[in-house]
Amino acid sequence: MTYRPSIHLLAWLVCGVSALFFCYEYFIRIMPSVMTHELIGSFHIDAARLGNLSAFYFYAYDPMQLPVGMLMDRYGPRRLMALACLICAAGSYLFAMHVLTVAEAGRFLMGFGSAFAFVGVLKIATIWLPSERFALVAGLVSALGMFGAMTGDITLAGMVNKYGWHHTVLTIGGIGIVLSTLMFLVIRDRKPGTEPSKLKVHEAMNFRHLARGLWLILRKRQIWINGAIGCCLYLPITAVAGLWGIAYLSDTYGFSRIEAATANSMIFLGFAVGGTFIGFISDYLRSRRMPLFFASLATFFTASIIIFVPGLPKDLVLFLLFLLGLCAGGEVIIFPIARENCNERLAGTALAFTNFFTMLGAAIFQPLIGYLLDLHTHYGVPNMYNTGDYRFALSVVPIGLLLGTILTLFIKETHAKTQT
Repeated sequence: MTYRPSIHLLAWLVCGVSALFFCYEYFIRIMPSVMTHELIGSFHIDAARLGNLSAFYFYAYDPMQLPVGMLMDRYGPRRLMALACLICAAGSYLFAMHVLTVAEAGRFLMGFGSAFAFVGVLKIATIWLPSERFALVAGLVSALGMFGAMTGDITLAGMVNKYGWHHTVLTIGGIGIVLSTLMFLVIRDRKPGTEPSKLKVHEAMNFRHLARGLWLILRKRQIWINGAIGCCLYLPITAVAGLWGIAYLSDTYGFSRIEAATANSMIFLGFAVGGTFIGFISDYLRSRRMPLFFASLATFFTASIIIFVPGLPKDLVLFLLFLLGLCAGGEVIIFPIARENCNERLAGTALAFTNFFTMLGAAIFQPLIGYLLDLHTHYGVPNMYNTGDYRFALSVVPIGLLLGTILTLFIKETHAKTQT
């Protein structure tokens, strides 16, 4: 009987180390946001090309959301997650080279490796932890991802100021190598004393089954509407906090790099709090549509104030950025909606497609905002944008949020009940 506490501690150690990968994944996801001016200058590109460079991460991350669960079931999380983290590190080293096409390839590798992080942690939780702890782990991991983004903003900003963007990216690559080694040494695909043949795991799905399930999901109108809402409501994270927020705050409000990074991190903090709170309210009320509608509407108004109202005091800007993330946290409701609009057998595919649709916002809007910046600039010189340029370019965010709010009116209430 004395072995149980040690196994219990080992389970949390394995889950904790794997969760560090998800934290690291968010760290590298938002990395370009703290070095926008440096990247534009080093690669001699305009804002549109910078947006495209950053979005190369999502060109790999998005499509990998669909098969990654199947790969985890078939090969186990230990080797896949260690290798994926190593790929992220390799991508960082490529990104640090002063060749644009090589940097784009590096950014693509970062997204490819990062696609395994969140699914891998949840897979490990199903192996090592009791089922009643699964929701807790999922919530903690999501919050840890936001923590990774917050610390990434502040820490990376300081490192770029002190060491420059090139050495900062190389350091990030080194951290990835250390973390990859740690995961390979600590993570195990099964508990001690459990025979592989007795493992209770999902049957590995082949590509034909995956395609069949995906086709059934694609035929559901509610899944498409729900995914589009998620894409719109997540724009404060993907388009603002994920790339253009720090540059906007620096150039419009006169924040220093550290101040802008700290202010930008308020969006991530608000999202972590809002996602937990609004998700709880939705479960308590057994309602999805109403909380999603009010969260979307509040996010639209908050984003409009931040972007279009001039001369806001800095303290008020910080509060509004936190409120923006808090309201956008209602995006988490789209995942139970996706799960409840199909039977249990297709739940995993529905969640994967919904996450894929949500992350499309980054691949589309990061380059689009950069293109609009270049289109509107009065200077004609890259890296020199005024307040009017940013407001014109970022106007697509409240427009998207308004569209998402309207789409919530077409969501059918599930009352937190899954189809049978």
